Amino acid sequence: MCFLQSLASHDQSDCCSSRTPNSPIMWGYSTKAKLFFGGVWSLSVGCAAANCLPNTALINNVKEVVQMYRYGAPVSLPEKMSETVKSVMDDMQINQEDRDLIQPFTVYGFDMFHAGSTYTKFGAIVGIPSNFYYSKVEDVDIQNITVQNQPVNWFSSCGESFKESLILSEEAKKFLIAREIASVHSPSIFFKTIFPLTTGVIVSALAHQFNKKLKLLERPPRLGGILYVILSFFGLGLWVFLHDFTTIQIELEADKIASSLGEKYVKGGLEAYSKLLERNICLRELMGSKGEKSYTATGNDVYFIRQKHLPISHRKAYMENINKPLKQEKSETVDCKVKSSA
Repeated sequence: MCFLQSLASHDQSDCCSSRTPNSPIMWGYSTKAKLFFGGVWSLSVGCAAANCLPNTALINNVKEVVQMYRYGAPVSLPEKMSETVKSVMDDMQINQEDRDLIQPFTVYGFDMFHAGSTYTKFGAIVGIPSNFYYSKVEDVDIQNITVQNQPVNWFSSCGESFKESLILSEEAKKFLIAREIASVHSPSIFFKTIFPLTTGVIVSALAHQFNKKLKLLERPPRLGGILYVILSFFGLGLWVFLHDFTTIQIELEADKIASSLGEKYVKGGLEAYSKLLERNICLRELMGSKGEKSYTATGNDVYFIRQKHLPISHRKAYMENINKPLKQEKSETVDCKVKSSA
């Protein structure tokens, strides 16, 4: 009898001990929890730093990486282009203090580039592609332009169209420069730095509350593991949504600011996006299977799940919608002058 009582008490103590924090099962669950929270905050801080540092303290390093070089030396900005940048800043009424914080330079490739912000002491950089220095088709440096390290057949219909797409009018150049200046003349980098940290706080708070309300510390560890996996995907999705949504809103606002500078800028924006779509359609053909994965048949960028940027066709349509009333207003003004002269 004493033996049975002692055995029962022994089994009861084992059962109770398996639910205490000192048991191997609970220790393993606690370790998972620590790894989860540590991973969340490591990723949050890492993503915040990955966005903040290249736009602040490491901005000059970024410039060195994306800058165009020729014969081992960086390609300097031509005097004419410097005057164009100055003219755009005059139209945008950028004050001298902010002008001193913006560094225009020649970027590698055929796309505009920007990093940093005038809201920080580190300033901002605006990359201008070398095709901005062309004024006519004959200026295109066909000897040094390759696609995927392969020479371009410039005599084909696609090659001719690609060459034409690289030539921009002065209005188109001014619009694109104004758009990039508007992008760096905003506090967007602060939002994109805060978003990962905010996501980390939300995910950690939810995990803590679920652990508390559902009493997961008293349940099998796999339940906590499932919860952490779900919260991890939720946190990732939330951060991606906030980041991409902010990027799209900044791009839309930059287009609005650039197009508000006058009719010439609106026409320049319409031309710039038309040429960009034309260029991407040509690249889709020239790049083969990789081109089909990079660009759609209409010239927009191909994205999987995420929408990282505002579609180029939408930006072009926005310019068309602005240009229509301007055309109508201009035609009405001409009609009025004709009638008054008659």
